[in-house]
Amino acid sequence: MKNIPFLIIIIFLQTSCSNSQNKIDQNQTKYSSSLNIVNIIVETTMHQNPKAYLHKAIVIALLMNNDFSDFDFNNQYSKFSRKEPLLYGQVLDHHGIPVRHQWRANKFADYLLQTKLKTYHVNINQVWSVKIPLKFDRSNKRGHKYLNFICKSAKKYNIEKSLILAIIEAESNFNPRAISNSKAVGLMQIVQNTAGKDVFKMQGKLGSPSKKILLNPEKNIDIGTAYLSLLRDTYLNSIINPISKKYATIASYHGGVTAMLEVFSHNQMQAFQIINHLHPDDVYQLICKRHASLESRRYLFKII
Repeated sequence: MKNIPFLIIIIFLQTSCSNSQNKIDQNQTKYSSSLNIVNIIVETTMHQNPKAYLHKAIVIALLMNNDFSDFDFNNQYSKFSRKEPLLYGQVLDHHGIPVRHQWRANKFADYLLQTKLKTYHVNINQVWSVKIPLKFDRSNKRGHKYLNFICKSAKKYNIEKSLILAIIEAESNFNPRAISNSKAVGLMQIVQNTAGKDVFKMQGKLGSPSKKILLNPEKNIDIGTAYLSLLRDTYLNSIINPISKKYATIASYHGGVTAMLEVFSHNQMQAFQIINHLHPDDVYQLICKRHASLESRRYLFKII
């Protein structure tokens, strides 16, 4: 994000269905996998006063809520809402107390920088890194029973397991019988006559999946993951950068392809051209700030 230069905030999610893997993408963001431990990693490549920069970033990570997409990094303290932070109860400070207020977040940030600061190199860049452990990951416990289905679909459609888990938690909170007011069904909240119908067509089937099919966890995960791949590989195939494409795919899963593209232009071809000329951080920022649906703006942040 341009107004948060070089800041990397990553939730490390581990899955037990494969060996732990690490990779560095073109934006020098480190991704990892594990199921039993979940951390937030705050990192920067800033060479001028990196500790002060990390301190500010840690406080934001501890106190942010779903309005973070509209957050001004340079004026963050005036924008913290009185709402319960997104991570409240999942992060305990060095005294074992949940972090809710700015003064406690500042003290915990000081402690982390004194005791947990590490450095490493990515190519020629030195990275300053702090790991904030989460107390527990409720979604992983609820999701354990579905991991085999998630791993199978992730491999079948070449979709990240962590992305599937994040979408299931956001869509249904791991309730396989969830049905929304818009008639979206199951773990990944599939609408029969839109996403369901598109996936059936992609798979060479007629019609759309029945409610019974969508209430089956394995089939629901397969159809939801297939739809993610359909968005990525077909509807959004014209987006070149894989990170930009991921942001667009997530926003489109929630609010539709048309609404996502209209963030950039009402002409779809021009929208693709604009996206391809933007840095992925700018694509993320524009979706989070300009998408017609406030819920879709927050959805992209929540999933990422």
